[in-house]
Amino acid sequence: MLLSGPVHAVTAARSFTKKISVAWAVIGFYQDMFSWVNSEAWRFYETDSSGAIIQDLTKINNTESGRNAMPSVWVEAFPKNLIGNISWLSQSLIHPNGKTYKLMPQIYPYAVPKTAGNPLGLSGPISAITGQTTVSTSVYGYDDTRETSFGFSSFSSWWKERIDTMIGYRSEEAMAYRVQTDLRRGPITYDSLTTGVVFDTPIKGLRGSVNYSTNGKINFDTTRDIFNQPLPPGKGTSKDIGLKFGLFENRISGNFNYYVSEAQNFTAGLPSRDDVDPNGINGRNGGNAYVYSKTSDGYNLTLSSRPLTGWEVRVNIATANGSERSTVILPQFYNDQFNTTTVGGQTVVGVKSGTAIAPLLVPSDPLNPASAQIPLSLSMLKDPNSLYFAQLDVESGQILNAQTLGMLTPGVGTGVVGLPITQHQLGFVSPSGGSLIVRKTGEATVGYAERAYSIINRYQFDRGLLKGLVVGLSTSYQQNYRAYMYNDAADSGKRKMFLFPDRTVHDVYGIYRFRPTKRFTASIQLNVANVLDVNRTLYLLNSTNGTLRYAQWFNAPRKFSVTTTLRY
Repeated sequence: MLLSGPVHAVTAARSFTKKISVAWAVIGFYQDMFSWVNSEAWRFYETDSSGAIIQDLTKINNTESGRNAMPSVWVEAFPKNLIGNISWLSQSLIHPNGKTYKLMPQIYPYAVPKTAGNPLGLSGPISAITGQTTVSTSVYGYDDTRETSFGFSSFSSWWKERIDTMIGYRSEEAMAYRVQTDLRRGPITYDSLTTGVVFDTPIKGLRGSVNYSTNGKINFDTTRDIFNQPLPPGKGTSKDIGLKFGLFENRISGNFNYYVSEAQNFTAGLPSRDDVDPNGINGRNGGNAYVYSKTSDGYNLTLSSRPLTGWEVRVNIATANGSERSTVILPQFYNDQFNTTTVGGQTVVGVKSGTAIAPLLVPSDPLNPASAQIPLSLSMLKDPNSLYFAQLDVESGQILNAQTLGMLTPGVGTGVVGLPITQHQLGFVSPSGGSLIVRKTGEATVGYAERAYSIINRYQFDRGLLKGLVVGLSTSYQQNYRAYMYNDAADSGKRKMFLFPDRTVHDVYGIYRFRPTKRFTASIQLNVANVLDVNRTLYLLNSTNGTLRYAQWFNAPRKFSVTTTLRY
């Protein structure tokens, strides 16, 4: 939900005639806006025979709040139903193991006493050093943001509208508050300027244009980088030159532009966060973002025509080419550090209480909780034949089965994060050498198609039984989509571009507008994305070494959406 304060504007205009004529208008505004975002992750948890969720409150600070999460189960990709052929959304289900699981938030507030570092009393991991909740915002997030801005725009026409000019200025300030950690940021400010001119050419219906603008991007939320530092405001410039068409009495209209843009301190999400800052025993060290600089240029052509009454065709052709202007190399952090002690000459996992460290005891037979208790030793964690073998992620070294091993027991984790991966206590050696190259100066930028084409056909009925109905077909084609860069270990670690296959997608839509009464107008809209349901399996490579990471569907499957509107 978004709440916005009133926008106040004032407009002034004046024209005169001498040897030249000028008309101008000025519009000013002020805006005060408050917004908030609340996000939660939900999972299925085991219940007892009475239907109550099984929970060990002594483990309220583990990642599942002391509950038993439903084990993974194989299902088809993009299933239409849940396991057991249960329709989504279901509040409970029966797993193939015969147990019943109920849907609940993974992390919830007011579970433990409130503290300065955990003002909402969230369940889940707490840093033993700072006492602050280490729950990620993707699992539980509650952010408040206030933005205030003011500015003006001025429009002028010269020489009997042969030349049109525009200038705009905007100043903005933002303050952010992350409720679950009491983290505050701001106020942060930035200014932006937009200028442009459109002018007639000797060819009737053909006009030229030149534009220049500066822009900024406040990172309004409290997301931090991997080093747990606030993200600076982004800024950039854009320049373009082009032509505007209105030919053959506007039967063909559109524009052609060449643009150049430069960006500094722009924000991106980590492509492989768990590879560099995994959510370990002690949580993560920082946030899921970093800043970078880049430049890009390209051409854009848009043409619209009306072959018949009611039928409109729009064609768009765009090219893009960008290069990096900064090198971003991120270290791999070790966030799984645990306490240790010695028993019988062996190093074992320890549980710290005050200044004393006692050995962590586990059942000698993990399948029999009543079996004799023994200390969990490092040799057991390293032995592939041990029932307590630690399963390490092949890229980050994170202990994936830490909860099963009992290593999420309060007092086991030291609370320290951000250690170099070379301090891994189980001898893990990173295949990428302890760091990950995310971006490199001079490399091609990623996240877009080098060439993109689209054509939209739209037809509106203006008579008969179908009067008020609009139908449309949108067809898009992408070539050389730059997905991401990766290191090819099989080719001496060379940096290479991973390209998505060329893609063609058809979408259709229909809009029907009608008036049920004299006071009311209504509309119903049906959108069908990927109407032909075309798809293929996409094999993704690991960015650290170029080996196969996983496979997924390339396109989203066919999707229907219906929107209704009522106005009075």
